[in-house]
Amino acid sequence: MSRFDPRNVSIVARKELRDALRSRWFALYALPSRCSRSGSRRSRSAGRSWWFRRVRTRGGGLVNLVVLIVPLMALTIGAQSIAGEAERGTLGLLLSQPVSRAEVLAGKFLGASIALGGTLAAGFGASGLILGARAAASVPRRSWPG
Repeated sequence: MSRFDPRNVSIVARKELRDALRSRWFALYALPSRCSRSGSRRSRSAGRSWWFRRVRTRGGGLVNLVVLIVPLMALTIGAQSIAGEAERGTLGLLLSQPVSRAEVLAGKFLGASIALGGTLAAGFGASGLILGARAAASVPRRSWPG
């Protein structure tokens, strides 16, 4: 029985990450979400600034998106990982190398997890920046005494 080698796992994970970056699904998922208007109801929270209320209500739409989209993203990235290899005929080649099946599985899981995390950070991070900029731009201007 062969030992579990972390170097083999990292090699498979890097290959999986490169495959995910080449995928058109990765580019589609990384686009900022424009569906954040679904949570745009007015909030009547006492003691909170107008800017904070606006960002919070718009951010509610992003939370709803996360609940729906992230499992679908993970499902397509994971299915593409194994099924794509089998379709291209490279899964047999990969398993014929001196790596165990556990190392291949762990590497594919790690690579897909990094790709999914990067996609979420890029997409929802950009959405958060856009929402913050919109909320800051729409804050009413006041003249301060001075």
